Amino acid sequence: MKVFVLVMLACTVGVQVTLGAGDSKCISRGGRCQMTSSRCSGGSYSRYLCAGVTSRQCCIKTGGDSKCQSRGGRCQMTSSSCSGGSYSRYLCAGVSSRQCCIKSGSTGGSCSSSTAKQKACSILRHHRAGRITLANRHPSGKTDQAYPLKNIQDACNGRRVSRSRYTCRECWSPGAPGGTVCLSEKLLTYLDSLASLGNIYVTSIAGACHSCNSRHYRGLAVDLRRQGRFSEYIRKCGAMGGRGIDERSHIHCQF
Repeated sequence: MKVFVLVMLACTVGVQVTLGAGDSKCISRGGRCQMTSSRCSGGSYSRYLCAGVTSRQCCIKTGGDSKCQSRGGRCQMTSSSCSGGSYSRYLCAGVSSRQCCIKSGSTGGSCSSSTAKQKACSILRHHRAGRITLANRHPSGKTDQAYPLKNIQDACNGRRVSRSRYTCRECWSPGAPGGTVCLSEKLLTYLDSLASLGNIYVTSIAGACHSCNSRHYRGLAVDLRRQGRFSEYIRKCGAMGGRGIDERSHIHCQF
């Protein structure tokens, strides 16, 4: 009887190990294996990703990896190498060991839009002429290569621009994402057009630390010092299809 119990226990353990390994395809996608008789809240079932009977399927939540993707990252298991970057937590669906791999903040890589490049170069000319001031430091005092002047210089050279990587009150965890991003044509066109409104002071583009899901990190937002005819900054942003917000210390425009 004792031998029979030990054999049964060994078999049971063997089945559990097999099921765990058989669920890896689902887990790596941020899903959870469960019986289809249970509701897949906020998502849908995918077949052939789980071990066991056909009614045991992978429940994957819709948009579960969107926070990671919006930062230019990729969700994967931390057992895999995040080559050229580092992992950030709380941005991916699934188990805690499935995290967001975000490439480091060097300005490598190119951006394909020739219009964006032309607009960035025009902004640089406005900067040299004193019509637009591009800050060469962050309001926080943090030092990196993601301040506005460097962002526009890189964009003028057709390169991806750096994002900052540090924490702040608005995004304590995981903080600004690092890595690089291409600046949008519409954002650069907006900045270029502001030269007609007098001196404009740009405090942040893709750099600095903002709310965790900020469009700054997607190359779609800019912060301007609240000075002069700042109400026109908001109106022009809206006229171009963006959203202008008076945040007291600065004007935020996002597309």
